[in-house]
Amino acid sequence: MIRATLLMLPAVAMATAVSAATIDIRDCPIDTLVFVDPWANGEFAVRRVGTDQTWQCPDGVQPPDVNCMGPYGELVLEGMYRQYRDSKPELTSAIWTVVKGVPCCGWSVQEGEVSAIGRDNFKWLAPGEAPTLRDMPWLSIDSDEMLAFNNPVFATFCTTK
Repeated sequence: MIRATLLMLPAVAMATAVSAATIDIRDCPIDTLVFVDPWANGEFAVRRVGTDQTWQCPDGVQPPDVNCMGPYGELVLEGMYRQYRDSKPELTSAIWTVVKGVPCCGWSVQEGEVSAIGRDNFKWLAPGEAPTLRDMPWLSIDSDEMLAFNNPVFATFCTTK
């Protein structure tokens, strides 16, 4: 019995390694991502995504179109953040802001839920509507403010919904 079990272990290990190698995190919707802080072993698990975006288009042209500029505005990632592995998770929002100017874009992080006040086109995306990580110009959240996250966090894996 022990010999049969030992012979099966390499096969199970190889099957597990093959299936894990076929997953490309860039194909994950951003509302399924988990960002990890490798220094403190903390994590930010995204639960939902919201947008407040506008486009600049010539008259008669509807976005997205090659003649339009944008989108400008905010992409909100709301989820649960744990500073350390044994910390209690807290509701946190990471906001990617794009403006027409220099610098063009950056992260801000705030504790709690994002308010829709002052965000004219804000909407929460339904499950399945969130873009994939491949569609984003970033792979990590690194806010200069560091109010909520003490270190940059990196997209490491995604969950299934």
